[in-house]
Amino acid sequence: MIADLVAVCAELFYLDYLRSIPGSTNVAESELVASELFNFLSAAGQVAAHAVTAVLFVKWFRQAYVNVTAVTGRLTDYSSRWAILGFFVPFVNLVRPRRIMREIWDSAEAKWIADDPRVAGRPVPADKVNLWWGLLLSATILSNIAGRIATKATTAQQLIPATMFYLIADCVDVAAAIVAIVLVRSVTQLQYPLLAGADAGGLDAAQPDPGPV
Repeated sequence: MIADLVAVCAELFYLDYLRSIPGSTNVAESELVASELFNFLSAAGQVAAHAVTAVLFVKWFRQAYVNVTAVTGRLTDYSSRWAILGFFVPFVNLVRPRRIMREIWDSAEAKWIADDPRVAGRPVPADKVNLWWGLLLSATILSNIAGRIATKATTAQQLIPATMFYLIADCVDVAAAIVAIVLVRSVTQLQYPLLAGADAGGLDAAQPDPGPV
């Protein structure tokens, strides 16, 4: 999220630069300016930050999916490997992660409400699965569009729409990151007491309700 915010600032500066020079200027052959360097470094930072975040998130995602069996006592709809592979297999990655997250959420929510009388009728953390996945897909699509435009662009005039798409994609990605943080925290708050109760031999030993998020 921080890397995306830095990139947004860099793209705004770069847009100002592109608009300040003749539209027919070949940017690749022009003199390197501070805004170009800032934009390049911020993009590199994004790649590094996204790679690290992706590894950490997928690790959490797989563990949360494995926890479904411990919480509900039933097998999951998919193998736990799909919690990882689902993000990388073409076309499958458009739907599988969302389905797995939906299973994680629904199983924990249903078990909590059904088996712990202390929270019967009380609100649970807000369901953000569809919002998270919609924002993440939107950011990915916008970024891909920007990349396709940028690949073919050579002049300042041609680079402006690519940079704008990158800017919008990064703004959407910031929103997706915020929702992801809330969703991860909410899933953890639902699963942890159920797992603690299961380890202790029953939900009577579960920790107090964390309350809605």
